[in-house]
Parts: sequence; structure tokens; C-alpha cells
Amino acid sequence: MLYRSYLIKYKTLHVRFVYLKKVVKTIPPRPHRHHFEQQQQQMQDQEQQNADDRRRLQYIGIERLGHGDPARADLAKGAGGEFRLLKYEYRFSGPAIYDVALWRSGGRQCIPPAGWDGMSSDINEGRRGDYLYIVWKIDYFIC
Repeated sequence: MLYRSYLIKYKTLHVRFVYLKKVVKTIPPRPHRHHFEQQQQQMQDQEQQNADDRRRLQYIGIERLGHGDPARADLAKGAGGEFRLLKYEYRFSGPAIYDVALWRSGGRQCIPPAGWDGMSSDINEGRRGDYLYIVWKIDYFIC
């Protein structure tokens, strides 16, 4: 350890004071390589999260398949017939869908109800029962 000492002349006496304050520099330990890899992975995850935050839902629809898709859920499970799957699209620019609802109607509809901006095709098409549509509102000011 290093110490600083001071020589002070007091009248005719020479007094030596030693201050016990450390003057040693500490060097931080060298980080391991995996630490840098973790930091890089965290930065990439953050960039991906930021990119995901900028994406906007811009389309919702119904896709009909003659067979099931194990990765996606059937909207009309147990009703028989074709599989109905939800289809949607995200984009980075343009207006965004901010409210979604299921609309049940006694008859076929071709325009969305008042206060709603868009609608899907009939989910129950080709089946008996009510007509079911997914309707949504769009915020044109989110750009």
C-alpha cells in the first residue's frame, strides 16, 4: 500500500505527519467473453422489441381450409365443415386497427355497422345459423 507523507515546519520543529489514506488505483476485473455476448443479445432483443412496438395491425380476415393447421386454432371448432382460421397482417406504417369485436347478425351484411370501419367475411358461411363477422375500428391518426 502507498501512503502520502507530509513534512510540516512548525516554528523550529520539524514534524512529519503520515496520512493513512490509500492512493492505490484499483483496476476493474476484465469481463469474460460471454458477458459481451449476453450484452449483444440483450441489445438485439431490445431492437426487436422496438421494431415490434412500431408494427401496426392493419388487416383481419378469415381463411378457410379443407384441412386443419396444428399451429393455429379453428374458429368454428366442433361445428364441422371447413376449418376457419384467423388471418391478420402487421405493417410498420399507415393507420392501425385499435378495436375489434364479433358481430352476430340475423341476415347477410355487406357493410360494417355504424361506428365501425371494417369487417371480415362471414365466419359461418356455408353453415346454418346466424351470420358472424369480425368488425374493427381504425385510428387514422396513428402513423
